[in-house]
Amino acid sequence: MRAIAINAVKQVISHFSKDIKTQQTDIENRLQELIDTPLTDNRQLRYARLLKTKAAKIITAEPKDLLKMQAEFDRIIHADDMESDVYETFRKQILTKLRYSHRRSVFYPAYFGRIGIKACVYCNAQSALTITRKKEKDTDETRLQAKFQVDHYLAKKAYPCFSISLFNLYPVCSSCNNVKGTKKIDFSLYVDQPATSNFKFYLEKGSKGKYLNSRDLQDVKICLDSGNKALPADYSDYATLFELEGIYKEYKDVASELILKAEVYTSDYKRTLLNSFQNYMKAENIDRLITGNYTAEEEIHQRPLAKFVRDISIDVGLIEKK
Repeated sequence: MRAIAINAVKQVISHFSKDIKTQQTDIENRLQELIDTPLTDNRQLRYARLLKTKAAKIITAEPKDLLKMQAEFDRIIHADDMESDVYETFRKQILTKLRYSHRRSVFYPAYFGRIGIKACVYCNAQSALTITRKKEKDTDETRLQAKFQVDHYLAKKAYPCFSISLFNLYPVCSSCNNVKGTKKIDFSLYVDQPATSNFKFYLEKGSKGKYLNSRDLQDVKICLDSGNKALPADYSDYATLFELEGIYKEYKDVASELILKAEVYTSDYKRTLLNSFQNYMKAENIDRLITGNYTAEEEIHQRPLAKFVRDISIDVGLIEKK
């Protein structure tokens, strides 16, 4: 729902620089093994050689660089061909040499945990947590485990070469990942300068007043403005694909609580709270305390429903837009 600054991600990447360097060396060695084995055709050999040449960059390549490399790989084996059954064995060989499954279970939990993503980047309604759990019974050894799936901006089936490219990976819930598959959507998670999300949740006009009079959840009418952006013919509509309206209409109880809180936490009352606890409480802390969620635009990925709670809180006058 909202992009992340590339520079912020690069700082996390630098934290794992030693581990990534080891991965790059391992990839080069394993790809050489593939190059040295008899491949079905010359295109596969050229593809493997190009991938080895790009191994030092492919893990950390920024989105703009991935798109440049995409054209290079397409000139050897186009994505349409790579997705076909003809190249199924070769795709699996590439994924095996890149150790995609291993990195998904070992490296990505630590990596995305460090970034601080705790909610599905598509729906923001489900969690995308990295948890710590014990390895074996009756031991104190622990390991990190991802409670999320990894989607690929450039589909893994079409571009196995980018299956481990960090800027090609989106942490998502299983529901969103399953429904999206290889479909294209108009959303880039990593950008130079994140802008305000195109999506906006709000209550139907008159809904707040009706609910205050009736206390009937059926009077809480939740709406979604998705920006109505024109899309290329081969792109799926984001809100429709992930069924955002259907999901968020089930959170009428959350919206109703925010309506009631807006009646209690008036501007004067919030100023009183701030003055009373000014030694250790800031305005943004007050907002988070009374809404029960993060309320800054850049904090959306840190907890499920953060976007929804922020938008509805602004709409009902519980917090101010900043």
